[in-house]
Amino acid sequence: MDDNQEIDILKGLRAILRNWQFIALAALVGFVIAIAILATSPRLYTAQVDLNIGRSSEADVFRDFSGVSGSRTADIEIETELQVLRSESIAERVVRNLSLHEDRSFLTVQQSGIGRIRGFVMGQVSSMVQFVGSFSSTSVPVPPDFEFSEDDLERNAVERAAQRLRSGMQAASVRGSRVIQIRYTS
Repeated sequence: MDDNQEIDILKGLRAILRNWQFIALAALVGFVIAIAILATSPRLYTAQVDLNIGRSSEADVFRDFSGVSGSRTADIEIETELQVLRSESIAERVVRNLSLHEDRSFLTVQQSGIGRIRGFVMGQVSSMVQFVGSFSSTSVPVPPDFEFSEDDLERNAVERAAQRLRSGMQAASVRGSRVIQIRYTS
């Protein structure tokens, strides 16, 4: 090799050592940004299960007498199972059986760091508006109090929890099989 084409490692190390403050600052800024991202991003947890929709002997007998092709019937059966899994009534039964409508950790939406900051600012602004409003005229109409029965409150809580359950759930069939994949992210 030619002397002009050789790489001088010592020359490169000297350049790095001369600019060590800049490199240290860049590493520190990167570390601070990484910590900020970790602190402000919501934690997501995912659970997944695969269900095998096996064939029953009654379905085979029905298929023999009906003359319906097997693959079309299987597709219909899988689609029916998917609709049942995604249904509101099943979600409400799960919520009631697991008492999810009473579980604060399930009902609480985890916010990102920016969402928490926004909520704090909005709370402070709301407090200031109420404080200033207390000095203004007292002729502001007060909305009537609505009375809700315990059953209404529970039904509303169950519906909200079921909606939350359904919004985090995905159910899909695995192509070419009789397997349904259910995934829940919270």
